[in-house]
Amino acid sequence: MVVDSEQNIDYINDEAFLSTRTTEERSSDAIYNLGCLLRGVGKSIATVEDRVSWNFLLVRLNRLPDEVLSLILGYVSNIFEEALRLSHVCSRFRSVLLSSPHAWNFVLETSMNSQHITAILARSGNLPLKVEVVSGYERGFGLLSETEQNNFEKILAQSGRVAELDFPDMSVDCSQQILNLYPTVHLPALRKLSVTYDMQTINKSFSHFYASWVLPNVEQLCTTGFVPQPNLATNITYCSLRHQSAFDIFALAEFIGMASSLRDLTLELGAITDTATGSPKVLLPLVTNTSIVSLNLSELQQCSPLPWMIGCIRLPNVIDMSLTIYKKPTVPFLFNVPKLKNLSIKVEYSLRILPFRSILRYAPQCLTSLSLRSNMSRVSWEEDRERTMLPRLRTLRFFRCNCMNKDNLKAVRAEFLKDGVEIERVEVVKCGGRIGRGGQRDLRDAFPKSDVCWKS
Repeated sequence: MVVDSEQNIDYINDEAFLSTRTTEERSSDAIYNLGCLLRGVGKSIATVEDRVSWNFLLVRLNRLPDEVLSLILGYVSNIFEEALRLSHVCSRFRSVLLSSPHAWNFVLETSMNSQHITAILARSGNLPLKVEVVSGYERGFGLLSETEQNNFEKILAQSGRVAELDFPDMSVDCSQQILNLYPTVHLPALRKLSVTYDMQTINKSFSHFYASWVLPNVEQLCTTGFVPQPNLATNITYCSLRHQSAFDIFALAEFIGMASSLRDLTLELGAITDTATGSPKVLLPLVTNTSIVSLNLSELQQCSPLPWMIGCIRLPNVIDMSLTIYKKPTVPFLFNVPKLKNLSIKVEYSLRILPFRSILRYAPQCLTSLSLRSNMSRVSWEEDRERTMLPRLRTLRFFRCNCMNKDNLKAVRAEFLKDGVEIERVEVVKCGGRIGRGGQRDLRDAFPKSDVCWKS
């Protein structure tokens, strides 16, 4: 043990510090060797020989500069318990660990041992915390246990350090429990909030515990089944609202209108509430947001038609948009996106016939790139009786479109040619069926004047 320790330490002294290369480049092997040694010796010191080896190792480690010692301690601190144990070795170890956020960059779970929670909060100084609140839903209870409540209260006592907060398995009962226990919570340092409810919960109406919390600096918000209050929109740059099975378009518009820093928006939309389908005489657009540049939209299977809502939310600076649809696509251009350039569409299995022109009916003329993924659907132009001008595409990409064939490709080109559009580049990627058998030759025949790319 002593010989191995000596060799590893000397290796660092001779190789890492006498070289002009960076510390990270020259000390990686030494860090690995010392990491193995620390794990082997540091976990249990049972014999006199182990104590001698460990003391020898400490003496040699204390000769290293802080930047290298930080790398070593960070390498061997893969979990909170290891970082906690090393922070008790000596005052220098603790000081170095406190200056290395990596050593404490783990999720603090409310289900952890209470003593560990207390020690970690005390030992980690003022470093930011990532917290996961587990409600016991997976165990069939759906509520916070007494231990979990106590742990959460300890964490909330240091609310100024909570940077990320995740509720991965929420239920209606747990939401009400948290609301009763903590009706008002102030988390000034919180940057990311994630709340995920089970699928049976999202169709119910209930009080969301965080609606009354004070979260002034949230930048990333991920929730299910709920359009948040506008006060949460102030500093948000990324927002994901999933499983909106009964959303109010006016509440959504109000929230988006307040999100002046929002750049990336993800929505899953379902049935529309009565307030949303009220008067077709409402003045459109309901709201305009100029900060959003990326939109990811998913149309749930039960999504209702939106006959009067085309363009009711205006996003003039959206460049990229992804869309998932399950049936006739009535939702895509609920949003007015006049500068949209790149559109990616994924069609789920329940849609057997893809009404190509219906999807593009409200697409802006500046759309230049379209990517289509459709495992089971075949392209059809028949459903569009009101012929509209197709956008002037430059790039068209088919991905896993297994029901496409050479005739479908020719029909696509013919329709675009009616509007004077010769697509510059066509890509066919991982498309089985008849396209897969024809390969590059069929693709060139269908688009003779385009730059084509076929990948199996």
